Parts: sequence; C-alpha cells; structure tokens
Amino acid sequence: MSLSAQVRQGGADDGDRAEQIGVEHLPDVVVGGLLDGGEVEWLKVCMRLRSSGMPLPEIRRYAELVVAGPGTEAERFEILREHEARVQQQVADLQEALAVIHGKVEIYARHLAEGTADQLWRNVPECHVAPDAG
Repeated sequence: MSLSAQVRQGGADDGDRAEQIGVEHLPDVVVGGLLDGGEVEWLKVCMRLRSSGMPLPEIRRYAELVVAGPGTEAERFEILREHEARVQQQVADLQEALAVIHGKVEIYARHLAEGTADQLWRNVPECHVAPDAG
C-alpha cells in the first residue's frame, strides 16, 4: 500500500514512516516500488516540515487536508503561514546566536594572534555582543 493511501486510510503513523525511511534511502524506496515519484516529493515536503519543527499532528492534519482536496485551501494556507512564521523566528534566533558566537570567535582570534590568549577569562570574560538590530 502506498504512503498516500496509508495517510488516506489513517494507516501511516504521523510521519513515522517518513522518518524511518530517511531521505538518503528514498532512491531505494522508489526502486523497490514502495513510492512513486509524486509520493517521494510529498514525502520530502513532509520531512522538511518535520525537520523545521512542525509537530507531527500538524503535519498529519495538513496531509489530511491535502487528501481532502478542494475547499481546504484556506486551512492549509493557515497551517503553512503559521509554520512559516515560527521558522522565521527560529532563523532570527539563530542569527542572533550566530552573532554572539562570531563575536567570541573574533575575540579568540585576536588574542591568539596577539599572543594574549592566556589573558582570556583572567578577570572577567570579554564579551562583546552585537547591538540588537531590532
């Protein structure tokens, strides 16, 4: 039974099948006849939604709406829009963390180049955090 048929019948386990297969094994699954090309693309979308933090029940709801077809577009749009906003916040949070880490890397690089690395953390940590852009 195909993955999409399992989703329609409720037999797919909230993305567990997708996580068990793994992206690196998709060619084997296709060659083995378990999934057709369209299902592989669908699986990749679901895996990307999951890897970006979408909860499994939300992915299942989205999949159910897709299978239900016309008339569900607004709810699908809302699910995707809300997830997009969460991912954008995650990216912003990661950018902020990266700025702090980059600042520390520069401090260490400077001290190592100047031969003063033994001074790091001697009295207090040298922390230069980039000013908040927001």
